[in-house]
Amino acid sequence: DGLFGAEFNTGAFYGADDGRIWAGGAGGLVVFHPDSVRSVPFEPQVQFTQILLNDQPGAGGLPAETTPALDLPYSQNTLSMEFVALEFSDPAANQFQYRLVGYDDAWVQSGTRGFARYANLPPGDYTFEVLAANSDGLWSKVPKTLKIRIQTPFYKTWWFILLCVLAFASIVYGWLWYRMQQALKIERMRVQISSDLHDDVGTLLAGLAMQSEALELTASEKDKGKLRRISEISRHAMGHMRDTVWAIDARKDKMENLLDRMREHAEETLS
Repeated sequence: DGLFGAEFNTGAFYGADDGRIWAGGAGGLVVFHPDSVRSVPFEPQVQFTQILLNDQPGAGGLPAETTPALDLPYSQNTLSMEFVALEFSDPAANQFQYRLVGYDDAWVQSGTRGFARYANLPPGDYTFEVLAANSDGLWSKVPKTLKIRIQTPFYKTWWFILLCVLAFASIVYGWLWYRMQQALKIERMRVQISSDLHDDVGTLLAGLAMQSEALELTASEKDKGKLRRISEISRHAMGHMRDTVWAIDARKDKMENLLDRMREHAEETLS
């Protein structure tokens, strides 16, 4: 604080009767009174000198010393701040401490280096605060602040997540609807096939059996056996066709229909 250096010669000291101290060193002679040495009473004021976004000069094109707040996209979430203390008694001895409220509430002692860097900040609102002390250790009471907002990327916003959920639900609903339509289509086809078999083939077999039985009444003994055989085969085919129609008909896909069919089969085979 005003000395030419910290190196003094051995024995080159003198305490005068008036209280002054004389000291000789390599740079010359220093004379002072201890009562005249007082602490600097001025609180240092902090000022930002540069703001870097992703380690590039930024701050939205505004000067760092007049930037009140930062509203940044998620792609610019690495911040570096340089700052100084406006107290010039001994600028090299000024000290700093800072913190980022909302991210790390603990004060970081940075010594005489006016620099802070935060990498990959998550989306949110923060307040950067800096305190400074002068060469005599007097700290400023009101911190220098900088409001910072990191915007949330669109793929993390509530509306995008809601859209994704709705899209997924729509896909699932569409898939289930398609499956249901296919099942209904197959069911209608089964009903149509069973109806066609019952109406067309069943009618033909029944007519064949009845015609054979009618011819058997007037046929000769030689032909009666053949006609009876035709009638038996027709009725046997009608029985198999009924089984096929029952299995194909989607309207029979119920437990009570299965039990009825099992009961009929048991009555036929176990009588």
